[in-house]
This record gives sequence, structure tokens and C-alpha cells, in this order.
Amino acid sequence: MRKSGLLKYIIPELLEGYRKKQNKYHRYTIYRHIMETIDRVEPDEIMRFTALLHDIAKPKVREKQKGKWRFIGHEKESAIMAQKILVRLKFKNELIQKVCNLIENHMIGYHAGWSDAAVRRLIKKVGPDQILPLIRFRKADLQAHGINTKDISLLDELEDRVKREMVGGLMITKRSQLAIDGNTIMRVLGLSPGPKVGKILNRLNELVLEHPELNTPEYLTDAIKEFQDN
Repeated sequence: MRKSGLLKYIIPELLEGYRKKQNKYHRYTIYRHIMETIDRVEPDEIMRFTALLHDIAKPKVREKQKGKWRFIGHEKESAIMAQKILVRLKFKNELIQKVCNLIENHMIGYHAGWSDAAVRRLIKKVGPDQILPLIRFRKADLQAHGINTKDISLLDELEDRVKREMVGGLMITKRSQLAIDGNTIMRVLGLSPGPKVGKILNRLNELVLEHPELNTPEYLTDAIKEFQDN
């Protein structure tokens, strides 16, 4: 499509990365890296569109600092551009949501020093249904750098930890999974419906992300009394 000239009528944004060099972490140009990533992801439409658009904003944010090309914030900008492109091409909202979520979160900064709570926060942020696809995508992305793929072993470790957290059964990712709800908060504290109830629920959610074993009606009911004045 690029060679025939068709690409400029469908996704012209891709052409902006053609022959644009990256940095020492990449063997290929922006455009070539995207093509290499597509080759390495599984044959699934969500993964393929994520690969196609995950670095679409790199030419836009590309900036040379101290003689090196930097692409600061490219994942967020790429998600914004991907959303506009996929809407323009009339894809379904569900696909657009999933693709943009993977793109926005694809720069996983995992290292072995992460706590279990940090792993749980990542699962919550990305969503339990997309966390494993995200890790698989990032592996393909790193392979498509063409050089120095040592970080892939770290992603294998992260994948194992994510699976353990999700299989354990204690992992909660949203407020509706808390052992108590807003009605309990209003009853115990004598509150009316309002933003303070939601704020306390959010604090309880953060608490059980750090310590899943505390997600019991008894403990959380006691905990909300400590939150009422904060």
C-alpha cells in the first residue's frame, strides 16, 4: 500500500514515520519497527491494530535532546491518534477502546523490585481482561526493536506474577468487589449520598489493593470510621 500510493488515502499518519531514525534502542526506523511489530504479534485483530498504531505519534513527538532522539509521551499521544484514526475508519467502539487501552499502557516499566501491590495496581489500571494481552504485545514490541531483547525475560517474570495474583482469588480490580458498599458507609457514618461516599470507597479500594486479605466486612467497616474526618 505504501509503494502503490494507497496508504496516503487510508492511514497517511503511518507515512510520517517512513525512514525516520530512532535511537540506540532501535535497529529500525519508526515505520519499519511498526511493520516488524505487526509480524510478531498473534493473528488477532486487537493485537494487530495495536501493533499498527502503537507508535503512530512518534514522528509528532520526536525531539533531539543532547544529540539523541527522544519520544517522550508517545504512548499517550499514539492512543489519542489511534482513537481518531479508528473512528475515522468506522471501527466499533469496543475494538477502539481495547486497542487504545493497550497502546496507552504499552510502555511497561517493570523491574524485579516491584511489590505485589504494584503488580495489582497495573492489573487494575489495564484491566484483568487485557493485562496478559498487553504483556504479550510488549514482548512482540521489544522483539521488533531488533537489538538487545534482555527485557523480555523481565516480562516473563511479570507475566508469572500477574497470573499468580489473578489465580489467587483475592485480587480485586473495582469498587463493586469490595466486601462493603456505599450503603454501609452511609449507615455507619450517617452520610447522605454524595462525593464523600465515593471518596471513601476509593480509599478502601486502594487499601485492599495493597492488602487483599483485609477485604472483609468487619475490617472495612472499622476502617471507614478512620476515614470519615480525612
